[in-house]
Amino acid sequence: MPALASTFTPFPVFGHRSFRYKAHFIMTVVCVAGSTALVFAGFSLLNVSKGNGSIAMISAFIIAFALLLCVFVIYNLTNMNIGERKREIATLKVLGYRDGEVTGYIYREIFIMAFIGALLGIPLGCALVGFVFAYLDYGSLADIKWWSFVLSAAVVLVFIGLVDLLLSHKIRAVDMTSSLKSID
Repeated sequence: MPALASTFTPFPVFGHRSFRYKAHFIMTVVCVAGSTALVFAGFSLLNVSKGNGSIAMISAFIIAFALLLCVFVIYNLTNMNIGERKREIATLKVLGYRDGEVTGYIYREIFIMAFIGALLGIPLGCALVGFVFAYLDYGSLADIKWWSFVLSAAVVLVFIGLVDLLLSHKIRAVDMTSSLKSID
């Protein structure tokens, strides 16, 4: 049996059937970029709060709700993606691919889209923080520590990984017979 990597491109999002679900791609990238920007804003406010407890509470609130937003949207998008691709998943299973290979195929696409969103979210977050600092006349982009940039993207990607783990059972549960019998 050929390995999954030899059958499919390493970056299926950019393959010949690329962006088959363009709306999912756009929504995932926008969600992750927005969440990353908000998490970055929260960490940036923490960097400059220097003993200001109220700003630290606002920062924690922003970070928590940005991550919750990301979890809910990514969960729903991934759930829809799995539902729309049941025939494809069932075909791979019938061809002998193991659950881990099929799951990796689906989640590799999601991770690539999330990574693009996280990369776009950092500059978006810088613009947001710049606006907030100018509006409040408090702090500057120069006050932001380097770890805020890295941690913002990393935390969002970790939460997306957790959502993917929660949904892996749905891929394993795809019934090959009924999925292949269904008419699109």
